[in-house]
Amino acid sequence: MRRKSLPALLALLLLLLPTAHRGAAFAQAAGAPPPKGETGAAEAARRELERKALGLLEEALAGAEGLKLAENRVRAQSTAARLLWPRDAKAGRAAFKAAADGVAALNASVDTEDPQFYSAAQTLTQLRSELVQVAGQFDPKLALEFLRATRPPFAEAFQSAGLGHPSQEQMLEMTLANQVAAEDPRLALEMAEESLAKAFTTGLLNVINLLRSKDPAAASKLAVQIVRKLRPEDLRGNYEASAIAQQLIFMTRTQENPAPHSTGPTIIVSGTYAPTTSTPPVGAPPLLDAQTRRELVEKVLAAVAGGAHSQGDHNLFQALQTLLPEVEKYAPGRAAALRRRAEEMEGGLNPRARLARPFQEVLQSGTAEAMLEAAPKAPAEVRDQLYMQAAWRVFNEGGDAERARQILENVSNPQRRVQARRSIEQQAQWRAAQQGNFAAARQMVARLHGVEEKVTALLQLAGQASAAGDRQTARQALEEARGLAEGHGRGQQQFSQRLQVAGLYAQVDADVSFEMVEAAIARLDELIEAAYVLDGFGHDSFREGELRAQGGYVWNELISQCAQTLGALAPADFERASAGAKKFRRAEARTTAQLLLAQHILSAMPTPATDFQTGPRRHVRSGGRE
Repeated sequence: MRRKSLPALLALLLLLLPTAHRGAAFAQAAGAPPPKGETGAAEAARRELERKALGLLEEALAGAEGLKLAENRVRAQSTAARLLWPRDAKAGRAAFKAAADGVAALNASVDTEDPQFYSAAQTLTQLRSELVQVAGQFDPKLALEFLRATRPPFAEAFQSAGLGHPSQEQMLEMTLANQVAAEDPRLALEMAEESLAKAFTTGLLNVINLLRSKDPAAASKLAVQIVRKLRPEDLRGNYEASAIAQQLIFMTRTQENPAPHSTGPTIIVSGTYAPTTSTPPVGAPPLLDAQTRRELVEKVLAAVAGGAHSQGDHNLFQALQTLLPEVEKYAPGRAAALRRRAEEMEGGLNPRARLARPFQEVLQSGTAEAMLEAAPKAPAEVRDQLYMQAAWRVFNEGGDAERARQILENVSNPQRRVQARRSIEQQAQWRAAQQGNFAAARQMVARLHGVEEKVTALLQLAGQASAAGDRQTARQALEEARGLAEGHGRGQQQFSQRLQVAGLYAQVDADVSFEMVEAAIARLDELIEAAYVLDGFGHDSFREGELRAQGGYVWNELISQCAQTLGALAPADFERASAGAKKFRRAEARTTAQLLLAQHILSAMPTPATDFQTGPRRHVRSGGRE
């Protein structure tokens, strides 16, 4: 899609609708059918709360119209689109298109010579990505149109400064291709082929995985095209290419070749790929035919033989680990040299692994006593690992925390020793609470290090006790946590923990919870004003005198926590919760709090099943489709 077609994409702007029409759209969105099994008073209460939350959302959007920063308005519209779309496709699309209009305007206004260029470009890149993800949940094709219509003209200048991923656009398109694949495998294949023609990106693997279950022939076609394009020099010098090859080797390994138990480095793939399980239909053709897989194997082996210290070493090592059992069986004459090469690569990537190899069996399956016997004989680099593994084996298998602590005294690294000891203490306390031994769990809190750890443990205990119906223990744990949190420190972490205490109080005493969160909002209001006075001395949280929805990280995080607590209280007293969100003096903080409160309420509610593109199946009138 060309840029000149963007106005057609950005029609039906929600915030330009007459107020009466906008209200009608929100009223229609509140008509979602009840969850299965919900009847009577519970259904009426849910519908009423949903209606009020949608009204609050409408009020917040109206307030967003008066904000100075376009980025703040766009984020408000994006939040509304995500919440409205599953309830009313027409209203959701309109909110999305209003946000898209704002992104297009920001796109056109970026000046590469402005001193604030990099900050503006980064903000816009994040906004586009968030908006693509919102639309991609409901209409991936519309999201793709938006993405292609708003390609940033400043991308080259942005990347030349080392900011942003060189394949950012391809990664976003592959994310959408994954969503398209479920409904339109042919289009997903076309998108993947276009991406492959530009560069290798690990997002191609996700497309292959999804196509294997929907259209195995398309998945095979894409995999073959990738293999044809790969070259040994790509595998050595391109991390994305080597990651793709490694995963294709793994996905097409022979049945007698199980997943290897490597002692080498763990593969960490950049980009959009996360390994998934994909099972092709019975009778589907193999992902790679025998000849193409042999071609892939030879390219990988040629890259392995081409020298170390390349970007692809991690992935090539993993691929070689997968291939070695096959080579030993089908080409034993090559196996010895390749195994030596694997050891060389492992030594360069993870020298400790070679030292640990003689002890791998005892580390993986030995008893605690065997580990303790082996530890004094092990090199210093491995000795601590054996002692720590033995301590955890004693604790996990027998629950003997005291003996585990004694074993940890043999660990030579003081930081690793204290961290492991603290982890044992935390796990022991958590385990006692999980088993319902709340009295013992409370006693164990005293052994924990620092107020923050103790408050966290007491909050977990209160939540577990509340879930078990023991309100008395929950209240006692909360009172203790509140006392610790309010009597210790004035920093962000302490403020956050006090809000966590308030959130859990919503389950046992709504009045106390309201008092705490309202006091927190008043204090947060003061802190935000102080931050405005100091803006420019430290983090840049404001722009044009307005708190940024993205740039004010600390403040928005705390506003979100306040809204989350109010959301937990809303079913008991929506009016008081809504009034709490409106206590912020700054319009941008108030709008953010209202939006997040509405989001917390609506996100917890069931929504009607949604068809691809058209929206809810049951409650959206035909006139609501576009």
